[in-house]
Amino acid sequence: MPKITVIELDAAQRAALEAGHRNGAKPAFRRRCQMILLKKRRTSSQVAEIVGVCEMSVHNWVHRYQDQGMAGLETRPGRGRKAILQEQDLESVRQVVAQHRQRLSVAKTELEQALGKSFSQETLARFVKNGGRCKRVKTPAPHEPHAEVYALKVEGLKLLEAMSECGWIDLLYGDESRVSLQPCVPYAWQFRVRDLHAQHPGTRP
Repeated sequence: MPKITVIELDAAQRAALEAGHRNGAKPAFRRRCQMILLKKRRTSSQVAEIVGVCEMSVHNWVHRYQDQGMAGLETRPGRGRKAILQEQDLESVRQVVAQHRQRLSVAKTELEQALGKSFSQETLARFVKNGGRCKRVKTPAPHEPHAEVYALKVEGLKLLEAMSECGWIDLLYGDESRVSLQPCVPYAWQFRVRDLHAQHPGTRP
């Protein structure tokens, strides 16, 4: 049977580890606190199987804790995967996104070619949002609609759609930005310091 390396924890140390396991800001830190708590009565291989890491990782974090205490379980600055899009890319991203506000996939393709990097559309959206330069905008409903009024409107809309399908009327859907034959709510990326204007395809600039 593998030898269990015993970690002696006093009441204060156990309380700190339990608090870190429950309330740690990052999942990795919470998992490391759990490792130390489990290690008291288990082998490293057993702890690794429970937590879902390799045995060597358990050994390393146990040694870090023994040498540095709770501070040793924190991720050191500069560790971890580097972001694909960096601060120096922000100006290029702003320019391309401004040109393709409602077609982020097009902006992604153009930026990948210009920057020589490969990234997902979600990564681009997250970079735009967290860069603090622009936001995704959509006019929210000011409040929940009254149930009876909403039901009457739905019933009326269904009647209009039925008349449109029969060819009796031309039914158009509109909002603040345009009139369309399709019932959709368009999204666009808007820089905070600029106004967003949507142009109907049939009008001139």
